[in-house]
Amino acid sequence: MTAPAPNSGLNLNGGAGAVVDTLYVRREVKAYALHESDVELLGHLGFQASSFFAAASFFAALALGILTNASFVTGEMPATGLVLRNFGVPLLLFVAVVCGLMAFQALRKRGRKWKDIKEASGPA
Repeated sequence: MTAPAPNSGLNLNGGAGAVVDTLYVRREVKAYALHESDVELLGHLGFQASSFFAAASFFAALALGILTNASFVTGEMPATGLVLRNFGVPLLLFVAVVCGLMAFQALRKRGRKWKDIKEASGPA
């Protein structure tokens, strides 16, 4: 194995593997002073948004599945299918819209909280 060039940034003297110290990449990191309750709130709001978006897509997919199934029925549709098509689909779509609105509300709250944290931390 040949030795690396003196200014290559490759260090083979470490433990297992090689450590690459890049000379051309620069990264700026901002640190924010956060209380534990703020971190928990941001995490919970992110979880709520994800959960409500997942529930909204689930209920919308159920409604579309019922409609798709009803469109391929040949002959007379059973009573259960009529009830699902006439009442189940609108109810499922309503629940999907409510879940979507709740997800957007959680995203808005999280965005406002993050904005407050950035403002409280001082000028960027």
